Amino acid sequence: NNNKTLVIDYLNSKYDFNNLDDNTLYSSDLDSDISKLFSLNKDKSITEFNDIITNIDEMRKNRVKDIVKSGRNIDKALFMKLHTAQYFDMSDTSTYNYVNDYIVSNGSKLVTIQDLDSIDSHFISNLNINDTVISYNDEVLTGYQLSKMLEETGSKLKTDILNKVSEYEDPLTRARSAYIELNRVLHYDANFIQGDTNTENMILKDNGYISFGSLDSNNRVVCRGWAKLYSELLVSAGFHPDQVSIKSVGSSHYWVQVEIDPDHVLIADATDGHRTEEGYLNFDMSACKTGDPTTGFVVLDKEFSDSRLSTIYKNVNNLDDKYSEDVKNKLKQQINESNKIVSEADTNISYKGKNGYYVDELKKANSLFGIVKKSNADKVNSLFNMPIDNSVDGYEAFSHYKRLIGSLNLENVSTNYTFVKGENGLVDTIAYIEYDNGKKYVGKTYSQRDGVKVFNDRTELSNYVNGGK
Repeated sequence: NNNKTLVIDYLNSKYDFNNLDDNTLYSSDLDSDISKLFSLNKDKSITEFNDIITNIDEMRKNRVKDIVKSGRNIDKALFMKLHTAQYFDMSDTSTYNYVNDYIVSNGSKLVTIQDLDSIDSHFISNLNINDTVISYNDEVLTGYQLSKMLEETGSKLKTDILNKVSEYEDPLTRARSAYIELNRVLHYDANFIQGDTNTENMILKDNGYISFGSLDSNNRVVCRGWAKLYSELLVSAGFHPDQVSIKSVGSSHYWVQVEIDPDHVLIADATDGHRTEEGYLNFDMSACKTGDPTTGFVVLDKEFSDSRLSTIYKNVNNLDDKYSEDVKNKLKQQINESNKIVSEADTNISYKGKNGYYVDELKKANSLFGIVKKSNADKVNSLFNMPIDNSVDGYEAFSHYKRLIGSLNLENVSTNYTFVKGENGLVDTIAYIEYDNGKKYVGKTYSQRDGVKVFNDRTELSNYVNGGK
């Protein structure tokens, strides 16, 4: 009680609570003293402290309304603080509009965007929340509001994944479910593939900005961001932080490793291309969206800790000679054993159906019965008519088409991808498949920007994929 009295006497001697000017009411000095009151009263048992905190909070909120009604001028820095701190009432529309107009008219950095798809991770990471106003869809958002909005979206994304993962008791099944669900909602940032300097720097810098709350509106990441998000998910799903680590080759590529038990590690890497035995590059960020087998989720003996999966696949498929024949054979055996374990987990989480993965289902499904026995033209027609989900981006569609063309043994069919820059300056990927038997030509393109387009002339398709409309 003596200490309580001393604190109250100190505050009353320092502040005239009946006559606080604007700058004192919103000062960092008063913020600091309020924080100290919270610390001294964590259980909220001291009524006098509770009253002081509540009164100051109400005083701050009411003062904003008084400032707006009176129309009096205050400096921009204070206005920004009114807008970004907890004492601004977002439901008070007239105050909200007044404060926004004041900030814009008094020289804050104004950024105009057409839609939230124009906000990429470079914009977010460079966002000064205290000195940026964003004009969006005839609304005005401060950097603070935008960061909070993205934080809430990212938090919901993470929560949705964890809700799906939590139903599985087996740790490896939980890790597998988290892997599939995360890859279904993330996209690889094509800006990096195009050599964009800002995106390259995102891999190199270690400022910790990558989180679910910092994802852009299209959930674009590169390897480092993916590794941080997946490791964060695993820890939230019950893995001990000491079990989960992010591995790298210098600063050029990153992946996740998990100590499953004293003798085995899980190596997880969804952002690298893995050369398969069939000869195509598998990319798990695509495979997980289309229900195909993955290559970036492998359980190995602990002696292969810190190994990059793409290097392992190159060697076991005889595209590299880094390993001896004995090591290659050992790895092949372990990958086969891992595939069996993963297949069982995929069945448990309903990622794999009773007829197998998507490609297997495609061959066996009644609705497409006999497709592998049909003529090449019929199979090509089936491929061209297959729908593709708009959650898939262009590069992921290309990877999917490549796998299907090989699985269906199609002749005179090729697939590729290219990049185009949209009006918002961001890179989009266009996938295209072409059928040409010398007599007939059909081309099909897919991108998130334009969806599906069909062409009967090679020149028209070429003009489109090279930047045309």
